[in-house]
Amino acid sequence: MAHFFVEIHFFLGGCGRLFEGSPKQMYDSLEKLKNLDSRLDIYCGHEYSLANIEFALAIEPQNLAIRRWKDSIHKHGKVTVPGKLEHQRIVNPFLRCNDKHFAECVSELDPSVDTTDPVSVFAALRRMKDKF
Repeated sequence: MAHFFVEIHFFLGGCGRLFEGSPKQMYDSLEKLKNLDSRLDIYCGHEYSLANIEFALAIEPQNLAIRRWKDSIHKHGKVTVPGKLEHQRIVNPFLRCNDKHFAECVSELDPSVDTTDPVSVFAALRRMKDKF
């Protein structure tokens, strides 16, 4: 498999703050990443997985995949980096903004969200994470 590096402020279970650029630009960048080969290993620069898992569970507490991931980390005390893109598609809320069920979970916490617009869902999610 070829190796290449991309800088887009992506972390396992989350993504970086919007210091510059728009929510649409970040959403579009994450969509490009999400559509790469599912076997891709993700090496991020910081180990924020547990904090990101807590946030993801606050948004979608019934997501069993996120709960299993959290339990696995606590049980085995393992480092989460690298992670597989395939797994991130399931557990990372910032990669799930175009999922109707997930958008409804976000709109329960922020009724201003347009659940038909994944960029609106992403922007609301990022605002929530900034205050979490």
